[in-house]
Amino acid sequence: MLTITVPQGLRTPSVYVAGSLLSTVFLLTWQTIQVSKHRKLAGIPYPRQKAEMDASPAAAKFDSVQRAHANTLENIPTVYLMTILVGIQAPVVAASALGAWVLSRIVYTNRDFAPSASSALRPSMDMNQWLFCSATIRKLKEQNFAYPFLRPVDPVMLCLPQYPIIVRNPMDLSTMERKLKSSNPENLESNPDHPRYLTVDEYVADVRLIVNNCILFNGPEHQISVMAKHMEEFFDNEMKNMPAVGEEPIVKEVAQ
Repeated sequence: MLTITVPQGLRTPSVYVAGSLLSTVFLLTWQTIQVSKHRKLAGIPYPRQKAEMDASPAAAKFDSVQRAHANTLENIPTVYLMTILVGIQAPVVAASALGAWVLSRIVYTNRDFAPSASSALRPSMDMNQWLFCSATIRKLKEQNFAYPFLRPVDPVMLCLPQYPIIVRNPMDLSTMERKLKSSNPENLESNPDHPRYLTVDEYVADVRLIVNNCILFNGPEHQISVMAKHMEEFFDNEMKNMPAVGEEPIVKEVAQ
């Protein structure tokens, strides 16, 4: 068994090393909170670990914070080992070095990061697709099987305290409709704190998220889960008519 003996004269300064090591716990906790915060702002469903870099400034910021957190986790073992080894002979130096590293990680995580102006707000969803998506959401909301998904789940009103623990990224049709209103390609919402859709795939992913959340919480055989599956089937049938980028809407001729 390996035993490390700390010299008697260095035991008091070693408290500095212990304190600096503890600061990394607060660093990782803070980074985790930042990742969760920017995930919600960007509207990126869990467990996706990466957004499209040119999707939006909010998505780019999420990628930046997520990358900083992952980089910290990768380096923590080496940093711990070096701090302990150096701290045996020079605890004040080791504690100071680790403290400086923690501060640098905070600055790195919190740095202003955004894609270039030319790519920050470059949607791949064109106007015809946006109109189609907006119409599809309205159709979904009119269906009888969609009523459980019209608004966000209220865990307090429904007495479901476990809901936010199980469902980490809630979604509903009203939230999707708000995101669509901010996604008009001809009048794109410029505030990165307002989630929106830049691609059809992001829009489709939110419908899948509603269904998956429902099944996750209620189980696949529950009546509400069956309604969610009916909604998904209806949605998939509608999406078969989604126009391609640049494609003009198909005008059906009326027989005379």
